[in-house]
This record gives sequence, structure tokens and C-alpha cells, in this order.
Amino acid sequence: MGTSKGYISPTRIPWRKAKAAVTSYVNNSSGSRTPGRAVSEYAAAKVADASNYSVVGNGLAGAARIIGAASNGNLNDYLRHINREDLIGKDAEELFSSILSQNAEEGNSAETQLLLDTIPQVLENLSIVNPDDLGKLNPQDFMAEFLGEFICNDFDRCFDEQIRRHVLPRDYDRISEEIHGYIKNTIYESKNNLLREIGSFDKLENSDIVRGCIADAYQLFIDVYATEA
Repeated sequence: MGTSKGYISPTRIPWRKAKAAVTSYVNNSSGSRTPGRAVSEYAAAKVADASNYSVVGNGLAGAARIIGAASNGNLNDYLRHINREDLIGKDAEELFSSILSQNAEEGNSAETQLLLDTIPQVLENLSIVNPDDLGKLNPQDFMAEFLGEFICNDFDRCFDEQIRRHVLPRDYDRISEEIHGYIKNTIYESKNNLLREIGSFDKLENSDIVRGCIADAYQLFIDVYATEA
């Protein structure tokens, strides 16, 4: 956690319910309670906001083009085509960060920053260091890692300061790991159904599909907690 500096917390009813659920979980996290309700109420607040995730869609389209070019052995030609010869030979993180920063839409700095914070962690999780490693990627694995890290980062942005006010420093890492683990495990357990449309990296160039996957991921948390309850 730790991406919430400068974040202005929403005050609409769904967000008030989410904050109350997060506080309730944190105050009782030493027992048997899971983060399910806290994550579910956060997801409900995100759904109520009806975000269209246009920056994320455009960013993943750019990432998919990089991966596709690398998989076909045409990465250097692609970089020349987009006038980024300066990135030839750079490691995967610099390659993605530079192109995604260049392509990110202006006017939505929070979503842009979340995207740029997420991609390096996804690459690390999947052991992608050099451009040659990109050819090993499975599109569903890539998208599952992306969704998990993106939602964890956004949850932190929304609630990090609130959580810190309610826990001792020695408990913070444990609570953070529990919340992140719940988010990522829920996505991975439903990966095949959640990402059924992501059969190739070409699909990530379709912003409608990407936005649909993100919306479905948030709805998943709502549905899973309802089932658990």
C-alpha cells in the first residue's frame, strides 16, 4: 500500500459504505473475518461511479502491440515505425513505461498513474525482464496479473490513509497482504470465466473488451461476497 497521497476521498453513499466496511474489517482483522465485505463494498462503489477506464483500455492496447511485435520478432521494426528507435535494446520495464507514458490520455492523471504503477509490477510478477521474454506471455495470465495489481493499487489509493489511522504499524503489512491476497486469489480462481474473451493479445487492443473485463472483475467481488455471506 502507499499510493494514496493527495487522494481526495469521495463522500457519496456507496463510498461511505465502503469506508465503513474497510474500517470494520481492519478493526476485526485479527479474528476469522475475511476482507470480503470490504472489497465488495469498494467494488460496489466503483461500479456506482460507472468509470469507463479509457486510459487503461488505451494503455493495454499499446502494451498488446508491443507484445505482439515482440512475439513475431518484429519489435525493432515496430519501434522504428512509431519513431521510438531510442527504445531498441531497452529492458521491458523501460520499454513499456516509456510508450505507455507517451500514449496515455491527458486529463485523467489518477488513472494514468495507476496504469504506470501497475505495469512494472505485472512484468516482475511474470518474470519479464528482456524484450525476448515477452514471447513467453500467455494473454490470460497477463490480464489476470494486470487486473489483480490494478485493483490492489486502486484499493490502496482509496483506503491506505484510512487503514493506517486504524492499525498499529506492526499490523499494517499483515492487513495489506490479506487484502491483496483476497483480491488476487478471487480473480485467479475465476480467471477462465472472467477472461474468456482474452484468447489472444489482439483482444487487448479492443478497448470495449478491456473495459468489459474490468467491469466484470468489480462485479465478481460483489457476487462472490454475496455468495459467501
